[in-house]
Amino acid sequence: MAFSLRKYANLVSITLKQPKRSARIPKASDLVHVHFGAEANAGNYNVELYRRQDVRDILRVYETLYQDHRAITNPWEHGWQIIAKPGKPNWDRLVDAGKINFYDEVHKAGDRYDSEILPAAKAKNGALFAEAVYLSAEQWIESWQLVEGVRPVPESGDLRHTLGQKEIDRVKGELGDLHRDAVKDVYGRLHGLVSDSATALSRYGNVPKAQLPEATVQTNLADFVAALDGLNLPGEDGKKDETLTALATEITNAVLVPNFEDLKSDKGARDEAAGKVAKIADKLAGLV
Repeated sequence: MAFSLRKYANLVSITLKQPKRSARIPKASDLVHVHFGAEANAGNYNVELYRRQDVRDILRVYETLYQDHRAITNPWEHGWQIIAKPGKPNWDRLVDAGKINFYDEVHKAGDRYDSEILPAAKAKNGALFAEAVYLSAEQWIESWQLVEGVRPVPESGDLRHTLGQKEIDRVKGELGDLHRDAVKDVYGRLHGLVSDSATALSRYGNVPKAQLPEATVQTNLADFVAALDGLNLPGEDGKKDETLTALATEITNAVLVPNFEDLKSDKGARDEAAGKVAKIADKLAGLV
């Protein structure tokens, strides 16, 4: 059967565009070459145009969004993740909220550009400041962009008019490999989260000073299970992975249904949950 995911999934990406944050200073490079008697291509002198703290809040929003984007999608190819279509609306909401926060930070920094950011850059770089080309505040703001990408999953049939059968078969095989790798990644990530939960539950009360973080025991797993609409990629028959669905139900019953405070205070409930989650981890180990 021809391998196809197009009806069931999309490829998605998030790309950060930003103003240049460093620049080569030819005059300084020439001075260094002359001073050390080096050839012109020995190296160049670059300045950091802006202080790191002046862009930190903008980059923090992007990095948080990017990690959240990766958490609810599967790896596909460089720059692109794959998400099952039922999970796409959740991805849209995530990106929309992230972009609001991102551009809010960009405009906050833009309001300080002329009064704080440029003077700080001048103080930082001294006479080198005059050798670099700086953007206006408006240009600087416009240079910051978050760009989301959405495209269909490619199919070998897309190439039937441009490639021979041998090349089409190769592409078909590559697409199948990408799908299998994406599914394996889901199992691997879930195995790590389940194992961490089982370890925390079994250590608490039994190992001196062992902690029981709610995020490790429940929250991270709950977030992952909630994201399975997008992570559980259909197979060639268009059906979701029933094993993954069943495991999600087991995880929910074993460790997400119990109240966290009960798990923390009741050793019997904690040991029971730890045993169940450890068994699930063992199952997942055989699927990774």
